[in-house]
Amino acid sequence: MMKRLNRQVTSNKVLVIAHCEHEFTQRLPQWLNIESSQLLVLSSEGAAVTQPYGCLIRNIILAIYEQGVDDIYLIAPEAQTRPNFNQKILLDKFKNDEIDQDLLDTIEYSRILNEDILSWLKGPKECVEETLKASVTLLKKHPLIPKRVKIEAFTVNTNTGHFTSISPETEEGIC
Repeated sequence: MMKRLNRQVTSNKVLVIAHCEHEFTQRLPQWLNIESSQLLVLSSEGAAVTQPYGCLIRNIILAIYEQGVDDIYLIAPEAQTRPNFNQKILLDKFKNDEIDQDLLDTIEYSRILNEDILSWLKGPKECVEETLKASVTLLKKHPLIPKRVKIEAFTVNTNTGHFTSISPETEEGIC
């Protein structure tokens, strides 16, 4: 039997920032025990929110003010790993699309990413719990997100549907 997240929802719509795998997002209404019409789902690798003024934050803010969202859940699979892609193959694909090494070097030199391009594409280096903690903290401290909005993070066992709450206040080093 699947354990569902039984939360008292305060709004008509719940915003979920979810891991971007299609099957994962399709199972959210069942796991959350919420009608799909009540869900707004934004996808992000590992449910990570990493840029305080990027497109994802803009969409979150608009959902709060335009859709009446009062609850935000960040949900990622508990056993999630960083994408494992072959760097050489990816660089070859860049080259086939006429993205040359000079451009990649310029982007890295300009420090737009604060890391090399391949690391940026892989996503956060932390384990999923630490990534979720950092994302919750970023959202809770964002000046355009009102304090009234409940922000919570969870990992989910994709086999059982069991949720584990992840709180920024818990001890470091859980990974």
